[in-house]
Amino acid sequence: YLNHESFASLEEDRRDRDGDIEFNWGSRMFALALRQPLSASMMLNARAGYTGFRGIFDTEQTSPERIDEMHARSITEDWIGAGDVVWYTRRNTAHFGIQLDRYTFAHDVAVEDYLNDETIRDFNYNRDLTTVAAYAETEWQAALSLTLRAGARLLSAGDLGSEFLPRIGIQWNASPGWVLSAGAGRYAQAMRTMRNDESLASSFLAYDFLAAQPNEAGLATATDAVASIEWRGGNTTVRVDGYLKHMRGLILPREPADPQDAPVFIVDTFRVGTGTARGLEVTARSRFAGFDFTASYAYA
Repeated sequence: YLNHESFASLEEDRRDRDGDIEFNWGSRMFALALRQPLSASMMLNARAGYTGFRGIFDTEQTSPERIDEMHARSITEDWIGAGDVVWYTRRNTAHFGIQLDRYTFAHDVAVEDYLNDETIRDFNYNRDLTTVAAYAETEWQAALSLTLRAGARLLSAGDLGSEFLPRIGIQWNASPGWVLSAGAGRYAQAMRTMRNDESLASSFLAYDFLAAQPNEAGLATATDAVASIEWRGGNTTVRVDGYLKHMRGLILPREPADPQDAPVFIVDTFRVGTGTARGLEVTARSRFAGFDFTASYAYA
């Protein structure tokens, strides 16, 4: 996959605005996959891939009162290598695997503002990060109507530390029309966003700058539990999901004296926070006269 887009001011726009805008950005992705049977009951899966984003964002605005210039460069890349072995038995399917990610984050923002607007500040951020994850998971058909799933992942992220991440799930087909399921697990990630959603100026920023978690914060983690009930009748399905999540290691901006001065990017100055989320989601789907209809409601 290869994508490239650009935007530049027309000549008449430059005269009307007394300035210039030039954006260039694009994404790249490729992947290779191999599936090789090892025996009648075992399968080898191997994957390698790359995803990347590069952007150049230059703006210049001139007026009698001020001269504003911003020159920004952004690169985010991830090289991926993974492999797993799947073992099939009559009632059980087990996965054992490992995944390696090599991240590159490079962001550079230079601003010249004669009025010293502090919402966008100069910064240069460059960091490489390698994560290794080993995992095992099993799905057991305990009965014709009952499926159990359990697994664990060990994630190592260098200076960010390591986390043990267990998870478990159950699904019960109570009747031909009713399905009940529940699950719980612990998750972690080594990336974060640099964009400060509490800044007024971030509303005009269409692109996200991704970065690694700060070393002093460690990996961001979340523990969640979900319970669901689903009814199926004819061409109609109704599903209700309830969830509870607790998060740690969240990177939050420092509180400015004036909310209007909140910076767009969270770089070196931040708070490490926790959070809790809970909610209920209802989804209904129906097919009638060749058309699919969907209605949903979420409460959080």
